[in-house]
Amino acid sequence: MINIVLHNFNGIKGNIYGVKNLKTIQYSTITDFISDDNNIPGKIVLSKEEISNREKKLKILAEKWKNERLEKEILENKIFGFSKYSEIINGRIAMFFITTGLLTELWTKQSLISQIEIMLRVLGIIN
Repeated sequence: MINIVLHNFNGIKGNIYGVKNLKTIQYSTITDFISDDNNIPGKIVLSKEEISNREKKLKILAEKWKNERLEKEILENKIFGFSKYSEIINGRIAMFFITTGLLTELWTKQSLISQIEIMLRVLGIIN
C-alpha cells in the first residue's frame, strides 16, 4: 500500500508553513500511482479546439522563426556589402598585403610607398 499526500501551497495562507488542503490518496502499487491521470499537479485539460488553435499558433511561430533564421544566415554569409563576413574577409586581405609589403621592404630595401609607386607605374596608371 502506497500513501501519497498532496499539498496545496498557497503562500502565507493556510497554516504556519503555508500548506493548505492536505489530501491523502492510497494506491496499491507504484504503477497505479504513475498511471493515475487525475492527481497530476498542474495538469490542465484542453478541448480539441483549443489544442488545434495552439498548434496553428505554434506552426505560425515556427515558420516566423525559421524565416528570421534564414534571413540572418543570408546576411551573415554575404560576401559583398557591409556584413560581418565581408568585413572579416576585407581585414584578412589587408593583413596579407601589409605583411607582403613589409617583407618586400625587408628584402628590397624599398618602402611601402615606393612599392606602390612602382606598381602604379608598371600598370600605366601614372607616368
